[in-house]
Amino acid sequence: MAAKYIIGSVAASFAVAYVADKLVADEKIFGGTTPNTVSNKEWWEELTRNFRHGHALPVHLW
Repeated sequence: MAAKYIIGSVAASFAVAYVADKLVADEKIFGGTTPNTVSNKEWWEELTRNFRHGHALPVHLW
């Protein structure tokens, strides 16, 4: 009997967390913009390439 309350509570907490994340991160309810480093495909490719070669940061940022 207690299991249904536990499972329901866990499911509800995941639903609340999902909605909160969606509103804050994707809908930007508090304002702000997505940083260029997140939306710039070239930056991600350079970062991935440097991680493969053992560098922690892109070479042009050193």
